[in-house]
Amino acid sequence: YNPTLKAFAERLSEKGKPFKVIMCALMRKLIHLVWGVLKSGRPFEPEVVLA
Repeated sequence: YNPTLKAFAERLSEKGKPFKVIMCALMRKLIHLVWGVLKSGRPFEPEVVLA
């Protein structure tokens, strides 16, 4: 559970995006988060994502 991703999904849902589009957008965002963690070598910090 990630409040940032949940808020992002809710914004897309409010715009009328279909479920699969929302899931693909969330997958892409998660991939970018994972890539950032792997590239930097630092642990995931949710506070940084909110900034």
